Amino acid sequence: MTVGKTHKKAKKILLEAFSIYIKAKVGGN
Repeated sequence: MTVGKTHKKAKKILLEAFSIYIKAKVGGN
């Protein structure tokens, strides 16, 4: 497992969680 791969995966998870948080804050489902 390379560091780059892990970092990329973590970044993707963070972006997904952030988008969900924004939707919830704005008043989405």
